[in-house]
Amino acid sequence: MESFTYSDLSHFNLPKISDKELKDVEWFFVKFQGADMCSVYNTRKTGNWIKGWALPETSVIRQTLENVIFPFLGGEGNVTIIKTIPGQALNEHIDAAAKEYGTTQYKFRWVLSGKLDTLYFFDETETRHYIPPINAYVMNGAHPHGMDNNGDEVKYTLCVGSPWKPNETFLNNIKKLNANHLNLPLLKEEWTDPRIEKKLENVRGVTYY
Repeated sequence: MESFTYSDLSHFNLPKISDKELKDVEWFFVKFQGADMCSVYNTRKTGNWIKGWALPETSVIRQTLENVIFPFLGGEGNVTIIKTIPGQALNEHIDAAAKEYGTTQYKFRWVLSGKLDTLYFFDETETRHYIPPINAYVMNGAHPHGMDNNGDEVKYTLCVGSPWKPNETFLNNIKKLNANHLNLPLLKEEWTDPRIEKKLENVRGVTYY
């Protein structure tokens, strides 16, 4: 089955971000993905999350989200950042429920800093297909993927997720872009987050982003 995989958003020319912008955030390790994460914007009413912004109004990350990314997406979503150190691999997974496999689950990603071409998607034979060196893209969270940080600096990847959902503004924007497609492999149980299957949306690190 052919699946939408990702669309390149590098034409946004989003800036490379200094890690000094993240010096005051709280990091937590998420076993399922195998990486440290932090929440920098949250609208959830319950759960052990920050409330609102963890970044000041002067933050380039915050200003870019408010002025460029959220308008493109047609709304706001919770914002999580993934940190991977050189030599670290992100576990292979899907950012979706098993029942959503074979559907398109749009996810926004912005590589704040670090090597760009380390994310890969599987095809039907589980061959890895690495994305080109782009720092912003929309991807299908329901397509199995992983990441090898084979660069020489820490990689920070920003993710926008729920409560944002595809809407008319976003769909009109995304259809103007070239889409990349790969055939899907058979779904493996270890690629799915058991916390999603149990609908534990308010637990830190659950991959609704």
